[in-house]
Amino acid sequence: MTHRQLLVINALASFLPWVLPNAVSLSLLLILGTVSLYLWQKDRMYDQVTAYITLGAMTLLTSVHLFLFDQMISALYIMLIFISFIGISLFAKKENSPVSIRQTPDLIPIPVSQKTSEEHELTRSLMKQMDSYMAQMLQTIESAMLKNESSSNQKMDEIHEVVKGHSIQMEKNLEMLNGKFDQNAEMTAAQSEAMMADLQVAISLHQEKDEKIQEVLDLLKAKSSDGLDVESMLQIIQDLQLKDIKPTNRHYVENQQMKDLFYRAFDEAQSEICLVSPWLGKWLMRDNVLMNKMEKALKRGVDVKIVYGIGTENGYKTNDDRSVNSKEVAKDLTRKWLKKGYPGKIKLHVSNTHFKLLMCDEIFLVIGSYNFLSNQGKFGETGSWHEAGEYAEDKERIRQLKEIHFSF
Repeated sequence: MTHRQLLVINALASFLPWVLPNAVSLSLLLILGTVSLYLWQKDRMYDQVTAYITLGAMTLLTSVHLFLFDQMISALYIMLIFISFIGISLFAKKENSPVSIRQTPDLIPIPVSQKTSEEHELTRSLMKQMDSYMAQMLQTIESAMLKNESSSNQKMDEIHEVVKGHSIQMEKNLEMLNGKFDQNAEMTAAQSEAMMADLQVAISLHQEKDEKIQEVLDLLKAKSSDGLDVESMLQIIQDLQLKDIKPTNRHYVENQQMKDLFYRAFDEAQSEICLVSPWLGKWLMRDNVLMNKMEKALKRGVDVKIVYGIGTENGYKTNDDRSVNSKEVAKDLTRKWLKKGYPGKIKLHVSNTHFKLLMCDEIFLVIGSYNFLSNQGKFGETGSWHEAGEYAEDKERIRQLKEIHFSF
């Protein structure tokens, strides 16, 4: 196998983390990288042309992986393996150069001119293949970017439809915010669309109250001028959803209190438990306490509705395995309760939202930062972080949110 064939194989292999879980990808890349380095070192020779080709391919692929699709594992693999290839090619001993012809008693040396011609032909063939491959990849990237732009524009059009008839200043603020979303390098395409979806929900709850919407848009405008911070923006949008909730037993909750309310919902619900959580964690299926509480609720006739997913169905590739895991857990949950004789009692729906919401019948709701279905809630342990939100008892707001999020 020639060095340039190894180059192509490793370039293609760097796309494994796009389609496989990180653990599997890392194992395969580690094996392939070790074998490739062994083969390259074994037949090392001073080859400046291949070194330049490798450098160009590394620059292009690293840009695609890291800057366009935020694929850190792919980018690191390409950088490490290609830099190693370049080092071996440039620092190999001169006597191993292609101009030194190896001879054996049984073989007739190939003329240098003929060998050079064959190498040039192989290089041209390889470059044609690379050109074709890169053209296809660029076409895929362009298609994904157009899809994202179309989706974001559609979402903003829907928001404008909600505030139609309100002040001109309000519409200008919305245009400004859309531009800020597009310009923020730290916000992924899926996050941008999810945030606009959440803003649309929040505005729809107050579409008859200009002053409430204007107040929040002014806050968003002020925040974005200081530098768009995703968590702060989400908090402001969440506050708009909470505005005008009746003060009946409304209070601040945090950490273990939020997890306790999550379990309490399964103890007290008589009709329906509704949950919005961006991701589903595999620990859910191993939590015997939760599974037992859920089964008791299902026996009482309670329906459990779950909305999950950030960009899961929109073709976006997240920078971790949470999206993949969420799909697997959703299937496991459905399969588990189907086998136990509760068909249709667990209802899952893929959406596109950052919000975390828990509603128990029309008794209480909790909105906050806690991912009920992906964060195990091991508060107080090393590595855990602070979670907070609001508890409220407001039948009217619960009905509004059910109509918006859980009409499936």
